[in-house]
Amino acid sequence: MPEVHILSGGIDSTGVLYRRLVEIPNEIHVLHVRRDAPTFLPGLAETKAAREVAVWLAKNVRAFRYHEVVPMQLVGKPCSNTVFASCGFAIGDYIVRNPFISKVVQGSNGSPEDQTPESHFRNRYRENICAAVCDGYAPAPEWLYPHATLLKREVYQYMPPELRALCWTCANPSRDGDRFAACGACSKCRELQAAKEAT
Repeated sequence: MPEVHILSGGIDSTGVLYRRLVEIPNEIHVLHVRRDAPTFLPGLAETKAAREVAVWLAKNVRAFRYHEVVPMQLVGKPCSNTVFASCGFAIGDYIVRNPFISKVVQGSNGSPEDQTPESHFRNRYRENICAAVCDGYAPAPEWLYPHATLLKREVYQYMPPELRALCWTCANPSRDGDRFAACGACSKCRELQAAKEAT
C-alpha cells in the first residue's frame, strides 16, 4: 500500500524512511515541509539535509517520489504547534491530491524526549489536522510510528555511516557560504552526540 513520509533531514525521519525503503516494498512518497527563509538558518540547513538524504537514498536504496511544500506560515519559524499544524495540513492536502495513499509514516522514536505528554499531544494534533483536511475528499490516513519502541541511538546505529553523515539536527547552526556548522550545545546536538558515543 502506498505511504507518505515526512522528511525533515534529521535522524528520526531519515532513519525510518531508510528502514521502510529497505524492508517494505510499498510505493513510498516523501514530503519535506520547508520552513526556510534567507536568514533562518535551521530551516535552510534542514532543507539542504533533506535534499541530500533524498538523493543518497534514491541512488543507494531504491526510487521513491520526493516533494517539497512551503507553507507561508512556517517560513522562518522555529518548531512549535504552528509547525505541527502546518505539517498536518500539508500531509492532508497531499493525500487529497493523491487519495490512493492510505498511510503516513512518522519517525518519532522511543527516546524519553519523544515520549513526553507534549510530544504525544503534538502527534495527535497533527493527525487531527490532517484528518480535518481530508474530510469529504479522501479517507483519513492511518498514521504509523514504526520506531516508537526504539531509542534514538538504535535508529542512528541502523543507518549506514554515509547516511548518518547527511542528517541534520542542530537548532542553532552557523553558516559559512553553503555549509552549515552545528552549535554542539543545543538539545538536538546533545542527543546526536549521545547517539554517536553509543555507536
